Amino acid sequence: MICQLEKDIRVVPAAFAFGRPAAVGELTYVIPEALRDLWTTFGAGTMFETEELLDPTSDLASRNAELHDAGLAADLLAFHVGLYITAVDASGSIVAVAPNTLEVTRHFGSLDEWYADLRAEYARTYGLPELDEPGS
Repeated sequence: MICQLEKDIRVVPAAFAFGRPAAVGELTYVIPEALRDLWTTFGAGTMFETEELLDPTSDLASRNAELHDAGLAADLLAFHVGLYITAVDASGSIVAVAPNTLEVTRHFGSLDEWYADLRAEYARTYGLPELDEPGS
C-alpha cells in the first residue's frame, strides 16, 4: 500500500497533502501493522482533496468520540473520513462504514485493498494510471 501511495504521490503530488510522519504510540485498539506504517511514513492529511486520514496523535480520539456519540459501534476505531468512513474493528480488520447510517458496509482484506478501492473513485479525475493486476 505504501508503495502504491508513494507512486501516486509522484504522479500527482497535488492530490495529496500530508503533514509530518506521526509517532504512533500505544493505542487501545488493535492496529494493523500496515496502518501503523502508513501513519509513521506519511502522517495524517488529505488525499484527493476530500479524503481525510486522521492523525493518531491529535484528532483521532476526538473524531472517534464524536462518531461513537452519533452511533458508530464502540468496537470500531475510525482512521479515515470522506467518501465513506474507514475503521479498524477489535480484531484489527479494516471495514468501510456508511457515513449516513454508521453501519459497516464492507470488509477489506488489507489496507492495500482499501486504498485501491478509494483510489478507484478518483483515478480518472487525477489521471492516475491503472493498477497492475495481482501476479502480473
